[in-house]
Amino acid sequence: MMVEYGRVQIGGMSYICPTRSVAIVVADQQLQKLSSTGQVLRGGGTPQMMSGQQARRESGSTQTLLNDVAFEHYHLLRSETRMLTGADLNDGGSTP
Repeated sequence: MMVEYGRVQIGGMSYICPTRSVAIVVADQQLQKLSSTGQVLRGGGTPQMMSGQQARRESGSTQTLLNDVAFEHYHLLRSETRMLTGADLNDGGSTP
């Protein structure tokens, strides 16, 4: 996985933000999930216990996946908050 960062202008200010991300994954086509305990879960099947290497040897075929993302059109999100105390609530919440 690789992430590129660069200067981005948002609301007249300069920020360092991710500009691009690339991830390459080699995945077993038949193996859906291998838990940390070595439990292999197949689509619709029952869990089987085996090591990760056994699971790879058993199914064999792999697929290379590429996820290439460009981050664009950043927006600045701001909000204002007003905290009310018990005294404010007793006064009807009027603003000073």
